[in-house]
Amino acid sequence: VSLTGNQTLYAHWTAVKKYGVTIYNGTGNKTEMYPAGTSVRVKADSLENGMEFSKWVVLSGNIKLENESDIETSFTMPERSVVIQAVYEKSQADTDAGTDTDTDTGTDTDAGKDADTGKTDTPEADTEQDDEDDEEDESDLWTEFISGKIRYEVMDGKEAAVVGLKTKQVTKVKIPSTVSYDGRIYKVTEISDYAFKKSSVTEVVIADSVKEIGTSAFLGCKKLVKVTIGANTTKIGTKAFKDCSELKTIIVRSKKLKRIGKNAFSAREDLESVSIPKTVETLGRYAFYNCKKLKSISLYDSVEDYYDGVIKQCHCLEEVKLTQLRGDYSVMKELLADTDRRLHFRIEPCGLQLTFPAYVYNFVEDVEARVLHHKIEGSGYPYRECVTRKGVDLLAYDRLFSQVVNDDYRTAIEIACDRLMYPVELENHLREQYEQYLEQNAEVILKVLIPENKVEEISYLCASCLIPEAALADALPLASEEKMSQIAAILMEYQRSNFGKKKASTMSLDRSEER
Repeated sequence: VSLTGNQTLYAHWTAVKKYGVTIYNGTGNKTEMYPAGTSVRVKADSLENGMEFSKWVVLSGNIKLENESDIETSFTMPERSVVIQAVYEKSQADTDAGTDTDTDTGTDTDAGKDADTGKTDTPEADTEQDDEDDEEDESDLWTEFISGKIRYEVMDGKEAAVVGLKTKQVTKVKIPSTVSYDGRIYKVTEISDYAFKKSSVTEVVIADSVKEIGTSAFLGCKKLVKVTIGANTTKIGTKAFKDCSELKTIIVRSKKLKRIGKNAFSAREDLESVSIPKTVETLGRYAFYNCKKLKSISLYDSVEDYYDGVIKQCHCLEEVKLTQLRGDYSVMKELLADTDRRLHFRIEPCGLQLTFPAYVYNFVEDVEARVLHHKIEGSGYPYRECVTRKGVDLLAYDRLFSQVVNDDYRTAIEIACDRLMYPVELENHLREQYEQYLEQNAEVILKVLIPENKVEEISYLCASCLIPEAALADALPLASEEKMSQIAAILMEYQRSNFGKKKASTMSLDRSEER
């Protein structure tokens, strides 16, 4: 930072959330709590009594170990707690030493057999077999296997998770609802953290059985173009689709999606429109951060947890459609607090349309006091203060019109048209201020509306007779020049109906004139 003169700077600190690591039969780093994204190194204990290290087993956290067979390994900390265990087995030398290779053991092979049947009498055979089955079930836990193009991991006796691809060359992937391994059928319920990270996949179809898409599951998939999310997905994890620069289509069929995680779609350069289903209750921090081409968002007031930065740096975002199921305005207030740019809201089912101007923070240096004072410029900030979690103070909103007229005439035009065309709780004397502004500035207003093909607004101005005859002189040639034939027809009909010259009709009673 380069400073000139005497200035005062203030540092703002944000607490970093950390997650726990539990290690059985091993030791990790000095601390046991780590922020997400940290590289954690662990080392297995050395055991005596003829035991040697076999492998690491992940009990929870769905992490990807650098090498599960190394006595010392590492992993990247996810946004959840992790439990891992070092597994041991008898050393080969100890096993060989304890093996009796003498074939003449002197064992009576008939001992324990039934005198009549000749079968061995084993009353605990069933119990031992059950124990063996249980041990077999447990031994399959966290086992990785390959089926088709996909690598899986057994999560429990009935479920499996997608952990990666068979090879890096795989491009099209269809994740099935079930997968078979070792004679058993597992239900595929999860895409693990980092499963497809920086892979070459171009198209992915996710089965309805998948409930969760893990952290960074598709992070950095530069060739990914299309994703279809199944009907039962409840969570899209942190950074799940971050930096997928070519991802043009995301089809969300889920009616159970409740959470969109931190940075889930951040830095998407192609995303232009987002439709968030009504089941979503949580929008994680920076969920759509820096989506440079994002122009519109549609969502519901069912969103209860809105974290900072969801739409920050989305400089092209102009339109928000908010459908109310509960009559709650909390998410509207949060969206407005997240951006200082102009934002237009369409609120259903009440039919209200409101535009909120932009504003900027400026800093003024007080040299004598050696401090910086912040100053808010633009009418956008007071307009935002009209919104509470319970509603919009429309009377206060309408009374601010003189401020926006002075600093942003284009936004003033939009506000005036919206309030007249959708006059929810609009008082008569405030209606007159909007009508007067549009009529007095009709010539300039038409030059703004015609190139943008604002047919609905121009139709309203004509129907309300708010366009003086003088304003048509430039408007008609402009509509023709811009090839806006529908607008030209509307203006020509308006001119004919309101300002057309009528021929005077005469009638003579002097019959001599007829001769």
